[in-house]
Amino acid sequence: AAWPAAYLLHEPRLVGMLLVLAGTAPLMSLDLAAEAKLQNQMRFGLLAMVNWGMELLKLALTVVFAAILPAQFKAYSFVLPRPIFAVTRLLILWRAARPPIHLRPQLSRWKYMFNDSATLFISGLFLMLQWQGDYIVLGRIYTGAVLGIYFLAFNLSIQTMQLFTGNLTGVLFPALAKLQGDPQRQIRAFLDATRMLALIAVPLCMLQMGLADPGVRLFFQDNKWQDAIPVLQALSVVMAVRVVASPGGSLIHAQVQFLVILITNIINA
Repeated sequence: AAWPAAYLLHEPRLVGMLLVLAGTAPLMSLDLAAEAKLQNQMRFGLLAMVNWGMELLKLALTVVFAAILPAQFKAYSFVLPRPIFAVTRLLILWRAARPPIHLRPQLSRWKYMFNDSATLFISGLFLMLQWQGDYIVLGRIYTGAVLGIYFLAFNLSIQTMQLFTGNLTGVLFPALAKLQGDPQRQIRAFLDATRMLALIAVPLCMLQMGLADPGVRLFFQDNKWQDAIPVLQALSVVMAVRVVASPGGSLIHAQVQFLVILITNIINA
């Protein structure tokens, strides 16, 4: 898709970056089995340390590549750390989890995986459309400057949500999955987690909205970025709603209601 995407967005420099990202994708999928095993074993401390370490590594590599790459290739500083990040995380998680690998393919079990995987695969396509659709539409209708303002505002607005939902989802899903045999306890655990998230994350999203104006003016002194302030304020309010809804995905996954996930993603897209 690299060449069609570059043609559609009138940006030939996308080709090389998309090829690097495409080569990274299989590496990032190979650690799923190890991560799932660690989650099932409730080894969240290890996963948290690995994820924190990997984010620091990715940030450090981004800075290094930004410093050493020629001006015309500076954008690659956001792309080149990803394969290094993926391989490092893969090695650490597989060493920690040691998931068993059998030479026997056990074909009789594949049918149980394919039905659910097909539903989740289609659901994932619509989820990708949700996450990338705004960039695609803005990129086609407006100039790169408008897209850049939205990109900055969106990525700043989502920080509070990612801080809480990324960690909570990793803990909540395996915990709720273990309560499948006790639906009442499962619902109570879900509601407790949602209340806790609302009490902490919603005020922080509102604080983020209030600090948007002085924060952007302080850290982005170029006047062109000040157009992002009202966009960031609006998105911060939206994130307050979205962060409270996020545990619902863990509950639906734990209840194995994959068709519900598919229908929801289609509607959202």
